[in-house]
Amino acid sequence: MKVAIPVDNNGVLYTHNPYTAPQFAVYEILGDKDYLHYKLIETRQNPKHTLMKQCFDNSQIHCDCLEEDANCFLHICEHYSLLEIIVGCEYLLAVRYCQNTVYTLGNGGIKIFQIPTIIKQTEIALKNFLIGAEYASKVSNIHNEA
Repeated sequence: MKVAIPVDNNGVLYTHNPYTAPQFAVYEILGDKDYLHYKLIETRQNPKHTLMKQCFDNSQIHCDCLEEDANCFLHICEHYSLLEIIVGCEYLLAVRYCQNTVYTLGNGGIKIFQIPTIIKQTEIALKNFLIGAEYASKVSNIHNEA
């Protein structure tokens, strides 16, 4: 299984709207009930961030979509750009996102798992996902395969 996590240019967990993230770390999770491991397989750049980094407004960055924005066709289409970036992943792990993100990624077969706001590290977010996705009840060991 592959999961995507929005990260900044230093590989640190990006806690704002994934649409505005500089890049996405893509992890592969492998193993069985006795030994589950994960590893970073690639980092994918967000071309929208490269084009817009100086132009994102605070409502976009903080995912505070106004009701009229949430129903705007252009706003909905912007979220489909995430599909292009994280294609092949089964999950997006994110702290913040709007319903349009849920809707558009769902249409592309990608589920969103919400990272609690107290988590600030990518590795902890990934482990939280594995526990929250009920792997923990089936797995003896979870390790980073660096």
